[in-house]
Amino acid sequence: MKMNPEVDAYIAAYPPKVRALMKTIRATIHKALPDGEEKISYGLVGYFRDGAVAYFSAFKSHIGFFPPTDDPKLQKATAKFANAKGNLKFPLNALPPYDIIAKLVTSRAAGNRKKAEAKAKAEKKSAKKAVKKTAPKAAKKVAKKAAKKKLAKKR
Repeated sequence: MKMNPEVDAYIAAYPPKVRALMKTIRATIHKALPDGEEKISYGLVGYFRDGAVAYFSAFKSHIGFFPPTDDPKLQKATAKFANAKGNLKFPLNALPPYDIIAKLVTSRAAGNRKKAEAKAKAEKKSAKKAVKKTAPKAAKKVAKKAAKKKLAKKR
């Protein structure tokens, strides 16, 4: 994944201690999602592959990580960081759980991949149905044109 200069500037605006935590979170995400895309989205650092994978930013007393996970094992692992609003809060006075962040990112990316593959499969199936429905009509039109040309040549 390419380092985005906008994200560099975004992180550089924070105090040194917070900046160090954000850089390590960023490196953790880059390692877990090497083929993703990094950009500023909704005023947060965002990561994307087949849709949104993760967002994070620093606040007054914590680093917010969005979105949480649907995986029951990861929910249990992140329970002490869970916020009522559906995000995770990592306090600034402790190191974030980098291993859990990596697992959250890979889990979310895998879920996005499955959804994208299912969507592509459904679109392909739908396109085949559309072709089947229109193919007989198109064949009839071609046959009519050919018949008209033959008739015109005979005259």
